[in-house]
Amino acid sequence: MTDSFLHKHQSALDNQIEEKAIKDLQDGGIYPDPTNKNTKTIISQLEEITQILDDLIEKETTTYYPDRELPASSLTDLEEAYDLLEKIVNYEPTDQEMMSSFGTKWHDGL
Repeated sequence: MTDSFLHKHQSALDNQIEEKAIKDLQDGGIYPDPTNKNTKTIISQLEEITQILDDLIEKETTTYYPDRELPASSLTDLEEAYDLLEKIVNYEPTDQEMMSSFGTKWHDGL
């Protein structure tokens, strides 16, 4: 015997849960609000920061050494920060992550 309430109202409950999840992501700045043209996602903000760091690193590395504004240790720190941000902004899932996102993990042995 099936639960008639659940049978009749499951899609409405699913919609409520999905809308709440989207609202939570929008409130956290992760999911863009399509009605607000000025909304920036976290990824777009990180892309801007990455571009600024890239420009600064390029400017410093192309400047003659005595005329640089930053010491070498700071430039190294900036390059490390840039590399980390680059991995976040241009994230590429591994094959294992892709395989584990499909199918049932206990069934597929992943």
